[in-house]
Amino acid sequence: MKIAILSPYELPVPAVKGGAVESLVELFARNNEKEKIDLTIISRRDVQAISAAKGFESTHFIWNKYTLNNYATINRILRKIGLSWRYHPAVSRLRNLNEYDVLIVENCLAAILPVRRRFSGKLILHVHADNIRIGVPDVQDIVRACDGIFAVSKFIARRILDVAPMAPVKVLLNGVETDLYQLRSREKGSKSITMGYIGRLTEAKGVDKLLDAFIALKNVHKEWDLSLRIVGGSAFKEGKESEYITTLKEKARPYGRCITFTGFVEHSCINKEFAKCDIVVVPSQCNEALPLSVAEAMASGCLVVATRIGGIPEIQNNQRYLVEPSGDYVGDLIQTLEIAIDDIIQGKFAMDMARERIIKYFNGSSYLKNMVDLIENIEKQ
Repeated sequence: MKIAILSPYELPVPAVKGGAVESLVELFARNNEKEKIDLTIISRRDVQAISAAKGFESTHFIWNKYTLNNYATINRILRKIGLSWRYHPAVSRLRNLNEYDVLIVENCLAAILPVRRRFSGKLILHVHADNIRIGVPDVQDIVRACDGIFAVSKFIARRILDVAPMAPVKVLLNGVETDLYQLRSREKGSKSITMGYIGRLTEAKGVDKLLDAFIALKNVHKEWDLSLRIVGGSAFKEGKESEYITTLKEKARPYGRCITFTGFVEHSCINKEFAKCDIVVVPSQCNEALPLSVAEAMASGCLVVATRIGGIPEIQNNQRYLVEPSGDYVGDLIQTLEIAIDDIIQGKFAMDMARERIIKYFNGSSYLKNMVDLIENIEKQ
């Protein structure tokens, strides 16, 4: 069986410039070094990625050189004449798609119909976000064009079925390379606590609410030695600093070294950031599908405080550390963080149990096996 994966067009694979979806595609390829499936990854051309890909012996890469400059304009014109979502810059340059038995499109609805017109094999859409909704152009046609749809969480699967009850949806939980993440040694009773946020710095991610909560805790609890590390940027590696980040830094300035902004960190180094944190906060205000940062934090033995939203409770299922998304969010976040900090100081939080949950349900080798099993079932149909 020959499998091709069409990665998202914004960033390359290997994930040298970041990206959660790109990191998952890379994880699949890394685990395939042992399994040796006939695998091809179609990626945006990038010099660094081409160099990194040399370390993969069992995966073939196709480097797709294109720009997005005219993409939006072309599709606006096509929508006006009733042909929305019919052009995609990556797909338009691909040749010989029918040499593959299975083609997996990673999180890009816009690619499905162009691929379907040129590909007669099994077509699978791998959905990593809450992007199949009522009102999305051609959503019913997109669903019907797929032989299978993989959803990264039960939450995303339910959202898809709300739109298309007969959609061929299966849940494929995300995975992380658990061996890269190690438990942090901690002195019991220490009142030195490092909190961390690791991800994109946008309003939808709720970083401003975390900053407000941290400042309140810092001002009230003088008995605790609190620090906050904010890891990430407004987009990915080449993203510019946004007005939102500038505002965050201005608010943090009076607290000096207690609050650190690292900027973008290469995914290959992100495990070191988790190792510096006692608590990782995921204060999302949007419907997260299944955030990798939660799994990575738990694999590192971090206590995760997160919003009870989207697919987050499917990973972090300890109700004690979940915050309701409505009401006085900052106030509720402060209270939950107080509980979490006290649990860590008193030694009530079991780091090894958090890690064991990720090893059992979200590890990289299981991710590959589960994905291949689902693909084989679809290929047999």
